[in-house]
Amino acid sequence: MGFEDRNGKSYYYRKQRLGNRVLSEYIGTGFLAEIEAARQEADNIDLLRNREIERDERSRYDSNDEKLIEISDFNRNLVTALFLINGFRMHKGEWRKISSEQSNQND
Repeated sequence: MGFEDRNGKSYYYRKQRLGNRVLSEYIGTGFLAEIEAARQEADNIDLLRNREIERDERSRYDSNDEKLIEISDFNRNLVTALFLINGFRMHKGEWRKISSEQSNQND
């Protein structure tokens, strides 16, 4: 994207990639072309700034996800310990109270 000199005159072209090809779109020359080039440059700066903001937010969310996973693992281990201490056992994915008969059989 930018100005190209042809026969001693400056022309503004916008470049766009489509697959392996690069297409040139003629925009103009002179003052209006300079205004369009400045507007396009400002749009590019805004786009880069927004990408950076999104990347920072994504990074912050990823950090929070890791903390939530740690808290979830801790809570799962805590609940498991509490159930075991209080006489429960895991049976087919469900917590079940160990009856006194089962407890005596294990002794």
